[in-house]
Amino acid sequence: APSPPAAPAHRPSLALRVLPWALLVVAVAAAVVFALMWWNLQRQQATRDAVRASATHAAEALTRFSYRTIRNDVADIRSLATGDFADQVDQLFSARTIEQIRKAKARSTSKVRSVFVESIAGDTASTFAVVQETIRNKLSGAPQTQTVRLEIDLVRTTGGWKVDQVTLFQVPAQGGGLP
Repeated sequence: APSPPAAPAHRPSLALRVLPWALLVVAVAAAVVFALMWWNLQRQQATRDAVRASATHAAEALTRFSYRTIRNDVADIRSLATGDFADQVDQLFSARTIEQIRKAKARSTSKVRSVFVESIAGDTASTFAVVQETIRNKLSGAPQTQTVRLEIDLVRTTGGWKVDQVTLFQVPAQGGGLP
C-alpha cells in the first residue's frame, strides 16, 4: 500500500523567524548606547577631576608662601598662570614686593577646605575655593587666621588647566578674619 502523504512541515511565520534577530539588534544597539554614555560620563568626570586638582593647586600656591622660599613660591604661581592672571602675577610679585616679604619675614600656611567645580564649558572652567589661611610676620605679634574665598577661572592649554583669573570674595581682614 502506498504510504500516506507526509504531513506538511510546520514553518514558523515570518514574524517569529525575524523576532529573535530583531531582539538581538535592539540589545546590541542598547549596549552600544550604554557604552557611549558610560564613556562620555567617565570623560566628563576625568575633566572635572583635572579641573578640581588644578584649582586646588592654585588655591594652595596663592595662600602658602615663605620669605625663605618666596622666589620659588612665585615661580610655582607663574607656572599655573596664563592670560590675564599671568600679567597680574608679574605685577603683584615685583622685585620690590618680594623684598618687602623677605624683610617682614612673612609666611603663610593654609588648608584648602573645599574646591567646587562650578562649571565647565569647552576649554574653560570656573571653580570656587574656600581656604583657611594663617599669616605670620615679624611686624605683628600673633598669627592672623582668616577664611579666604576665591573664584578661580581656568582655561585648558596644551600644558593642562591653567589659571586665567582669580577673584577674591573676602578681602583679608586686619588682625584675623571671620570664617
